[in-house]
Amino acid sequence: MEVAIKSVITGKVPDAAWLVDTMQSPPVVDILIHYFPCLFSKEKQFWEPTKERGIIKVVYDAVQIRNQMVHKGAPPPKREKVAQIVAAAQELLWVCDYYSGHKWAELHINSMRKGRI
Repeated sequence: MEVAIKSVITGKVPDAAWLVDTMQSPPVVDILIHYFPCLFSKEKQFWEPTKERGIIKVVYDAVQIRNQMVHKGAPPPKREKVAQIVAAAQELLWVCDYYSGHKWAELHINSMRKGRI
């Protein structure tokens, strides 16, 4: 997800490529909440900029789970949670395709609208 998000940013703001590629970027969730809505203010928005629900909540949870597993040795999540995370990642990748100029990708952005995420 992070690679796709950075690719979208550098595609939209080519002069930011060096910063995006070299410097440590903010957490993915912060980019989705604070930067994407500004960067794509004239584009269709696919989620509310909050980590309380929806796709951003699932991405936030995925980051927390990953950090707990890597840094504290926590067990992996249950199969259902993994399926939810994979679905959110897929949705986010379709959104990145859409924001990269592939407007047909909107046909695949449907999980949130149908309330599955």
